[in-house]
Amino acid sequence: MDKVTFEVYEDNGQRWRWRAKCGNGQIIACSGESFASESNAERAADSMAARMHTNDQLVEVVKVAG
Repeated sequence: MDKVTFEVYEDNGQRWRWRAKCGNGQIIACSGESFASESNAERAADSMAARMHTNDQLVEVVKVAG
């Protein structure tokens, strides 16, 4: 399976979210809530990435410039 990339980004309301994209760029998951801080969004993305990694997925967490 393709590598999954978790992107942490600031939304239009100046709150933070994450989304997961597969190798072809398709969004396959996203945060159901926004976060007040970038670090909280990164922590949530890291948590989801760790769960996927235990299932032999190749994962990466990156910050996207907004």
